[in-house]
Amino acid sequence: MIHLVPPEPPPPFAPGPPPAPPYPDASVQGWRAPGPNATRSEGFPLGVMIGSLLPIGLVLLLAVIAPGFLAPLLDDAMPILGLQPIVAFLGALAGLFAINLVAARAIRNPFVLGLVVSMTTTAGVFIVIISPAIILIMVNLQELPVD
Repeated sequence: MIHLVPPEPPPPFAPGPPPAPPYPDASVQGWRAPGPNATRSEGFPLGVMIGSLLPIGLVLLLAVIAPGFLAPLLDDAMPILGLQPIVAFLGALAGLFAINLVAARAIRNPFVLGLVVSMTTTAGVFIVIISPAIILIMVNLQELPVD
């Protein structure tokens, strides 16, 4: 006669966290944790470059389609710091472009980077659209007689 031995019951469930891995260093197991000063990939994200170049593209488009629209910026009637208004205009657009590039290097969070790029792009488009009108208004106000 064959005596069948019942199998041993499994050990009781132990609540709590699972046991620690046998090696405390994760690199031993083939995975290396990124260092605190991990560098980002080279170059700028495509979205940042497109967003940064939108105001400049709008200037080029307006220069081709409606060359008279940007004509007040080339007028010497209202100099800004002794220079033509186009210099301050292009300086402002270059400054916004530089802010986007610095933000792309410094900000790791894509949502925050998107906010910065969208705000500077919006400001750049407003500058492109409103600057000629502001120059015309300043010239016309300068010609008004003072009572």
